[in-house]
Amino acid sequence: MKQPSRARLLRISLIYAIATTIWIILTDRLTTLLTQDVEQQALLQTAKGLLFITFTASLIYALLRRELRLEEEVIAALGDSEAQWRSLVENAPDIIFTVNRQGDILFINHPVAGLTHQDVLGTNVLAYTPPEYQTTIREALAYVFETGQPARYEIEALGPHGTPAWYSTVLSPVMRGDSISTATLITRDITARRRAEQELRESEAKLKLFIEHAPVSLAMFDPDMRYLAVSRRWITDYSLEGREVIGQLHYDLFPELPERWKEAHRRGLAGEVVKAEEDSFERSNGTILWQHWEIWPWYTSNGAVGGIVIFTEDITARRSAQAALRLSEERYRQIVELAQEGIWVIDAENKTIFANARMAEMLGYTVEEMNGQPLFAFMDDEGRRLAEANVERRRQGITEQHEFLFRRKDGTPLWTFMATNPLLDEQGHYRGAQAMVTDITRLKQTQNAEHEQRMLAEALAQTANALSSSLDLDTVMNAILENITQVVPHDATNIMLIKNERVYIAYWRGYRPEFIPYLREFEMPLDSTSNLHHMWATGLPFLASHVEEYPDWVRVPPNEWVESYVAAPIRSHGNVIGFLNLDSRTPGFFTEVHVQHLQAFADQASIAIEHAQLYEQIQNHAAELEQHVIERTAQLNQTKERIEAILNSSSDVIILCQTDGLIEQTNPAFCQVFRCAPDESLFQPVTRLVIPEDAGRLAQAFQTIQDTRQTQRLEVGIQHKGGTPFDAELTLTLVAGQNERILGIVCTIHDISERKEMEMGLRAALAREKELNELKVRFVGMISHDVRTPLSVISSSTDILRTYHDRLGEQQRTKHLDQIDSQVKRMVTLLNDVLTISRADTGTTSFSPKPVNLNQYCRSLVEEFQGNLQVVHPIEFSFPGEVLMALVDDNLFYQALTNLLNNAIKYSPESSPVRFSLSSDGENAVLQIADNGIGIPQEDLPHLFEAFHRGSNVGQIKGTGLGLAIVKRSIEAHGGTVTCESQLDTGTTFTIRLPRIHQGDTDHDENPGD
Repeated sequence: MKQPSRARLLRISLIYAIATTIWIILTDRLTTLLTQDVEQQALLQTAKGLLFITFTASLIYALLRRELRLEEEVIAALGDSEAQWRSLVENAPDIIFTVNRQGDILFINHPVAGLTHQDVLGTNVLAYTPPEYQTTIREALAYVFETGQPARYEIEALGPHGTPAWYSTVLSPVMRGDSISTATLITRDITARRRAEQELRESEAKLKLFIEHAPVSLAMFDPDMRYLAVSRRWITDYSLEGREVIGQLHYDLFPELPERWKEAHRRGLAGEVVKAEEDSFERSNGTILWQHWEIWPWYTSNGAVGGIVIFTEDITARRSAQAALRLSEERYRQIVELAQEGIWVIDAENKTIFANARMAEMLGYTVEEMNGQPLFAFMDDEGRRLAEANVERRRQGITEQHEFLFRRKDGTPLWTFMATNPLLDEQGHYRGAQAMVTDITRLKQTQNAEHEQRMLAEALAQTANALSSSLDLDTVMNAILENITQVVPHDATNIMLIKNERVYIAYWRGYRPEFIPYLREFEMPLDSTSNLHHMWATGLPFLASHVEEYPDWVRVPPNEWVESYVAAPIRSHGNVIGFLNLDSRTPGFFTEVHVQHLQAFADQASIAIEHAQLYEQIQNHAAELEQHVIERTAQLNQTKERIEAILNSSSDVIILCQTDGLIEQTNPAFCQVFRCAPDESLFQPVTRLVIPEDAGRLAQAFQTIQDTRQTQRLEVGIQHKGGTPFDAELTLTLVAGQNERILGIVCTIHDISERKEMEMGLRAALAREKELNELKVRFVGMISHDVRTPLSVISSSTDILRTYHDRLGEQQRTKHLDQIDSQVKRMVTLLNDVLTISRADTGTTSFSPKPVNLNQYCRSLVEEFQGNLQVVHPIEFSFPGEVLMALVDDNLFYQALTNLLNNAIKYSPESSPVRFSLSSDGENAVLQIADNGIGIPQEDLPHLFEAFHRGSNVGQIKGTGLGLAIVKRSIEAHGGTVTCESQLDTGTTFTIRLPRIHQGDTDHDENPGD
């Protein structure tokens, strides 16, 4: 046990001194008061001394016992705190080091993959740091130990799987008294954060690049109408070159903007999309521009309007051109309309008598140069042979469409698609031919390029297959030489490799037999040929399309016949290690396209060489690993003891399983969660711990981790004794021994019930938010059309009445007033429909049902429709002999039936009958309304009863998309259902089922025959 500290001894001494002083003063005073006799005072002093000794001994014993108990509690608390700290550190996801001033590692919570604590302890932290960051770490260590302040830095290194990763490290001092004894490094993997930041920057850069290079005038503004982004077209269209635009107020740059445009901006900032097909704008210099413009709001992540985007198009020139076009002659207008295609007319002697500008442009001539020229002057000999056959078919009166190859004035090919027909006189004699010609050269080039790319991909795939199926370098190299023939034609090829600054031919193909001995013995200095030295120095391919034009070309016996040459360097780890050479006896044969294809095969040769070298290194390394087996055995035993300590301290369930899924070992948390004894589940299948429907997935995960050796994570339902199943995240981690032998599988179970509940709530909220957003978009679209149109009619009629009231007759004034009244009623109906939908969705719909004779009710409704002079569709109504009664809210039920009848009439051909029937299926009254109209597309049926949704085939037929939504909510308020069956262009049938009541259940006495 530790000795009491100086502070405790001082505290005990102080208490003792105070108690002694009080005792002496009180006892002396008491003795004087009790007696004045000296002998009696002496006896009392003796007794007082004995009592003082007893008292002080008891006091010291009590104080020391209290201090010892407090120290024992402190020591126990320190032990518990140390155990908790060690558990937290060892199980923390971050890597935690303790280092001295020199950077030597004194402690690590868990080392990186492939190393143990014994491997790491005592080594320097710089040994695990990339060279470019070692200076940073040295400076950070010096800073922490000199200033006592923490330091932070980020580095990039290879992660556990060999992929690049970013790590953030905090270096903090550890104080011992007034000095710094050690420092703690906490390293965290921040790769995901760095990638997210990079992706965000790239996304912002792409957005700015898109706006800047947009082919239209485009500008993006914040809510204060300050510029956030602008396209180059906007800068040029509005003469803003050389001015700083971003951050400027739009109205400062254009003070002459009319008030109607500012109002449009305010409407856009309120969330409205505003457009104008044609609008004039008078600049401050007096010029008038005609524009088409659109204003769209953009939204922030929380759904608020963040500003507007303005698109403009200058249509001044287009309006001028349209005015000039209207003044042109009819024949000239037709020619201009056809100017997008080439027009070519020849006479009976095959001479050109007409070619439009487009045709001349395609061939590279002027119209004047083409006129009078024979048809055959624009093609090669093979084309002339085909053209003569085509002309002969024209003479026979045959019309055709076909592809044809012409030659432009500069000799380049022109692929065309021609629609040709003969020109005959009134007697039917051949007088020539005319053709509509389309340039398809780019299409042909694309097709040829696709073919070449496909051949290249197939050849590379075959080579890659050889790479993956064999480590034999000779087999792979010969496969490369064979497959390259399919992509880059040549007469001979070889692969040269570099050794000790000299090149030799390792593989070859296509050379004559007499050159083989020379190829085997060929060896020369690398710098003796400029083409090889150039590729070695630059790492770039080399092309000599005509070798006679290359002054440094060296001819040796195997290549004396070569006229065209192309080569690509073979690179490994940034260094050139060889060359892939192709030879051709045809001058000018190889091009830049061949260079690109050849480099792809050279890169595969590089991979093959690297694989062979790596295979050799692996074999050498395997021998070294055998020597470490004995040392690793002892380390594994220590690791096992540590793992058992971790298992016992974890709050999550940890299970060690065999490869067949049988439980081999569990931690204490297992017994607490599954309420069983430690040995009760041993050698039982782990799948019995999950609910039956997840057992198959868990078994498949066990198989997958053994096949792929990748950690598996899945969410399952866990079942245990006497409790309801709960959601858990189950992680399977492979336990591999030496030589990658599978020793077992660690199964970790973490309760995620609370997280799942939160996820379900978030998904439900997201779905509702998405539904509301879609509803809002459709509502805004409907309002912008169905409210704007009546308002336009009302505004127009009002202006006419106000301006020309004294010049209008009574009939004309009445007509405009009727139009205003009609449009007002239309808007009232629309708003009532929206109000009905809103009340139904919020549960505030007034519902007052009463017993109703459905036979009489429906017949009266049919008579009402038939009495409307505007309804020209006969309604065929049928009903049963028995009286059908139901509890009905007159307002809601009337609204539902009239909407269905109106729809049947509106979407049916004129005078087409509408069938309305009333029947019973026992417990329900069944109402059917059928028509022979346009029908409803199948893709629209699932959304039929959604508010503001209209069928995609309604065309110009007016409607708001609210009628069927009202029908559904009205019928469901009655406890009924409504369904729809429809076939496109055939008709639609809506079926309503309402719970019926019998006459004995109600006091209703109406006569069904009335």
